[in-house]
Amino acid sequence: MDFNFNLKDKKFWLKVIAAILLIPFVLNMTLFQFTTRFTYQGGDWLSFWGSYLGGFSSGIIALIVALATIREDRKKYSYDLVIKQLPVMVRIKMELEKIINNIDRATRVKKDNEELPLFSEDYEFLYMADVELIDKEKWDSLDKIQDIDLQVKLLELRQFYETFSDSLRYDMVANKNNLDWKKRDLNLKRKQAVTIMSPVEEHSLMAEIAELGREIDYYRQIREQCFKELEEGYSDKIEQLLKELLSAMNEIKQEKKNFEEG
Repeated sequence: MDFNFNLKDKKFWLKVIAAILLIPFVLNMTLFQFTTRFTYQGGDWLSFWGSYLGGFSSGIIALIVALATIREDRKKYSYDLVIKQLPVMVRIKMELEKIINNIDRATRVKKDNEELPLFSEDYEFLYMADVELIDKEKWDSLDKIQDIDLQVKLLELRQFYETFSDSLRYDMVANKNNLDWKKRDLNLKRKQAVTIMSPVEEHSLMAEIAELGREIDYYRQIREQCFKELEEGYSDKIEQLLKELLSAMNEIKQEKKNFEEG
C-alpha cells in the first residue's frame, strides 16, 4: 500500500470532502429507507448526520495521523541506515590512508634496493619491506555501505593490499640464503665419499629445496605483478577511491545536519 500522499494536494482534499458528503446520502437511500427521501422525521436524519460527521471526521483524522506516522517512521528508518554508514566509512578511511602510506614506503624500499652499487636484476626483489597489514576488524562492517560500486572497489583494494603486503613482509633475503645453503649442503653430501645419504634423506632434502624455491618464486611474482599494477595507474585509482569515500562521508554529514535542522 502506498502511503506517500501529499497533504497539500487540493485534489486529495476535494476527494475526501466529496466522500464525506456523499456517503450519508448513499446510506440514506440504501439502508435507512426514509418515508420521504432526503428529509427526516423526528430528528432521526439530523441525529444521524451529526453522528456521522463526527465519527467520520474523527476516523479521517486518525487515518491521516497514522499514515503520516508510518511515513515518518519509514523516513527515520532510511535515515538511520544512511547514518550507520558513517562510522564504517571513518574506519575504512583510516585504512585507506594507511594503505597509501605503506605503498609509498614499499616503493621507496624498492627504489633504494635498485640504486645499490651491486644491484642486479637477479636480486631485484631480494628485500623485505616492513609494511602494516590490514586491520580486519575495521573492514567487518563494509556491507553497511549502501553504494555498491564503492563497496566493490574497496573489496578489490583490500584483496590487492592483503596479497601485496604479505609478499612485502616475506623475508626474501633470509629464505634465499636458506635455499642456497640447502643446495650447497645437498651437493656436499653427494660428493662426500664418507657420508652416504639414504634415498629417503636425499628425497626429503630435495623436496625442501623445491618447496622453498616455489615459495620464493610465488612471493617474487606477487611483488612484481603488484608493482606493475601500481605503476600502470592503480596507485592513482587508490587515491581517487579515498576522494570518493570522503565525498560520500561529506554527503552523509550534510544529510545528518539537514535532518536535525528540519
